[in-house]
Amino acid sequence: MALITKYVREGQLYSHDNLKSIFEFADKDEFFGDFIRLLKKYRILKTVKGKKNTNAEDESLLDETDDDYVGVLDDYSDLMYLFRYVGILSCKDRVIYVYPKYIETTSSIPKKEMLQIINVLRKYNKSRKEIIREYTGKEGKNNVNVLSLMLFLIRDYLSNGIYSNVQEIIEINGSTDYLWQKTVDETYPIIKNNRPYYTEIYTVRKDYNENDFIHRLHSWIITDCTLQLHEAGLSDIYNYPIIELTTDKKRDFGDDTYILNCIENELRIQFDDHKIMLLKAMADYIAMRGKMRTGDTVMLLLGTRTFHTVWEDVCAKVFESQRNETLSELGKTYKPVMDFVIMNPLTGKQELVELIKKPRWNYLGADREPQNTFIPDFLSFYEDKSTKNYYYYILDAKYYCPEFNGKSIRKNPGVEDVAKQYLYYLAYKYFLDDIKIPFSDVKNYFLMPKETGIIEDVGYVELELWNSVPSMPRLVRVKKLPADLMYEKYINDETLPLTDLDK
Repeated sequence: MALITKYVREGQLYSHDNLKSIFEFADKDEFFGDFIRLLKKYRILKTVKGKKNTNAEDESLLDETDDDYVGVLDDYSDLMYLFRYVGILSCKDRVIYVYPKYIETTSSIPKKEMLQIINVLRKYNKSRKEIIREYTGKEGKNNVNVLSLMLFLIRDYLSNGIYSNVQEIIEINGSTDYLWQKTVDETYPIIKNNRPYYTEIYTVRKDYNENDFIHRLHSWIITDCTLQLHEAGLSDIYNYPIIELTTDKKRDFGDDTYILNCIENELRIQFDDHKIMLLKAMADYIAMRGKMRTGDTVMLLLGTRTFHTVWEDVCAKVFESQRNETLSELGKTYKPVMDFVIMNPLTGKQELVELIKKPRWNYLGADREPQNTFIPDFLSFYEDKSTKNYYYYILDAKYYCPEFNGKSIRKNPGVEDVAKQYLYYLAYKYFLDDIKIPFSDVKNYFLMPKETGIIEDVGYVELELWNSVPSMPRLVRVKKLPADLMYEKYINDETLPLTDLDK
């Protein structure tokens, strides 16, 4: 049975009947309940009680710490569901693409946008290994990611070919490789003019048994892996065509228990490290494929429940955050920073983020310092070459989609997020005063995603309680960044100038 591929939006509220219709379950399909329970078990799907209006989404509903209704499901009419995940997953013969909440597409499937997001996830994963870990053969049975396993099997085939057991057959006077040492040791030559002539020469012929069970099974697995990637819509992303090595079907090899026993028997006679790893990967694939097809578990193919960390990394790379650069390195470009290091030599090896002082506790007369303190997402200097002015950017990448409606606002960062932006400035005020950057030249921005277009300044937020504090930036401006442009730059290791944010 072919996999069913569907697209849903992160954070959108769906009714019980909505989901049943979207994922093509019959009215009385008993597997739909299992589908819901599995997605909830893996914290992909959240159940909300009493939300009738599908437009009344609330940013707090996506919070992992927010309550999830888990009572007895006796009245579906009073329940709503939302996905807390971005990426691809598989459950009950369904491949589910969950696209980010800022994509408002309603008239068409956002396939193009999702392909770009998958490439962003791949790029992010390459450096962090937080989303999908490469298959190593050392994973526990519950830690194997089916996508990483398929990619391992395909790459191994492209590098090493199909699994084969080679039988070496020794012959006399064959037409292949000569065995000179065996010939010299075990035959008698004819001596003529003091030179030996051998009338019988041992040769070795390598016989590849193409009917070998494991050889055939490996051919089918490679064919099936590429078909699975194609069905899930991933073949274009990973640039692997369908590799058809055999016309065999899964049923031609027996049930999973029989196949796994055959692989286990082959493992007992193998001593080659590469073959052992490949056999284990084949066994893992047979077990995982069965689960994927029957839907006994949720396959997290490529995605994350914490897409906000991906957005933070995108913003930091595209606008070149200097947060983790040392003051000595920064001083090579920014003269005031070098002057500061000369006057404070011990700061040279400190990263910019490390200049934030930690709280100091006094307990029973003894001073104590905690390990952690404020950690801004993004810090950077900018020098205007024409005026020789220096500017300081304190940016916070916020994966929010606020909605302004008259005097009210929804889906916005909380007051704690706003307060922290002011505290970040205060944490650096002693340093900025020392290098002569006035508060008026400090840029304090929230960076939020939108689907496409140009960078927009859509408003600001302020805490009026700071009005009584002199030399204090009054506003934190809200910048909407086109995600498609940001992702294009991120994927291609390109950057944008900080001044693009000032427009």
